[in-house]
Amino acid sequence: MLGKSEIHPQLNLTGIPIIHYIDPGHELCKLAAKVDWIGIEKDFSQFYSTRGAPSVPIRTVIGILLLKQAYRFSDKNAMAHWLENPYWQHFCGEVYFRHTPPFYFSDLSHFRKRTGAFGEKRITELGKEIFGDSFNKNKDHHPVIKKFPFSALIFKFGSYLVHRSTKN
Repeated sequence: MLGKSEIHPQLNLTGIPIIHYIDPGHELCKLAAKVDWIGIEKDFSQFYSTRGAPSVPIRTVIGILLLKQAYRFSDKNAMAHWLENPYWQHFCGEVYFRHTPPFYFSDLSHFRKRTGAFGEKRITELGKEIFGDSFNKNKDHHPVIKKFPFSALIFKFGSYLVHRSTKN
């Protein structure tokens, strides 16, 4: 059965909505507001049954797939990053910060198999519409974040460890 994310969810008395501790001016917050999530849900609802237990909301799955492709992560790394990043969770429709993943990372490949060529084509179209023409083309370009020189960080941290180990 199709699980739906509520448009105006009832707030929890003990929880703080994620939007209260993230920057609404962040690029992913702006992009999330521009996306027609209701239209996307209509496009992909044909792949869900009307019976059985409710599924993970389509916005969550599609959002993770879009971010995964935009940032060139594997399924497993995308789920790990989603778990740590409140902006990713907000983009995917979460109201409160979650400390557990919404599903196991292999469910992304099951979703891609279920949707087939239509899903692949539609997700690529959505990615180009949301992130621009560079989506899925240039492997060195990330549409939202700028690259950080990790090699410099590793070099500095590594030299610090070498220096510290020679002191002892």
